Amino acid sequence: MTNRKLQALLLMLAILPFWTSYLIRIITWQPLFGNSGVINFLLAKAGLPQMELFLFNQRAMIFAMTSLYVVFVVGPVFWALMRIDPEVIAASRSLGASAWTTFRTVELPLARGGLVVGLFFAAIFLFGDYATGRLIGGGTNPMLSDAISQYAGSGQWPVAAALAVVLFAIAIVVLALFMRVYDLRTEL
Repeated sequence: MTNRKLQALLLMLAILPFWTSYLIRIITWQPLFGNSGVINFLLAKAGLPQMELFLFNQRAMIFAMTSLYVVFVVGPVFWALMRIDPEVIAASRSLGASAWTTFRTVELPLARGGLVVGLFFAAIFLFGDYATGRLIGGGTNPMLSDAISQYAGSGQWPVAAALAVVLFAIAIVVLALFMRVYDLRTEL
């Protein structure tokens, strides 16, 4: 993308929802995707069949979590793409590569470090997210952080602490795998 104003606008649109509270962003999915929500209202007005219970299932949870954490991936990827020399892209295009081929063989490998960092940031936040599972997933798709919260809330501190250590160990293993597969010092 060469238009700086468009780039700034797209980045701003990606960041804009994060000016509100995390819980508010989660709760706003309920009136949109509930049985009597905006989406079903619009589908009914268009004469299309309504969606059956988009909330309180794993699909809704994945959709909500993706929308909540995509900015943590977009930021580092945007930064990595901005660091690519435009002449490299122009050279690829002048050699006959299509826009898709240029993206796949030139831009994506050069932006890999930003993608890895973004995915790692998103993974860190996903490990600790329990509110989305409760409010959007309906508690039917338990997550480890949700179990920690439930045990801590019921006064079973040893179990909650043990699960927290397990969650921490999983995060460390994921970090170690990222560090082993990608040398971030050379990627960035």
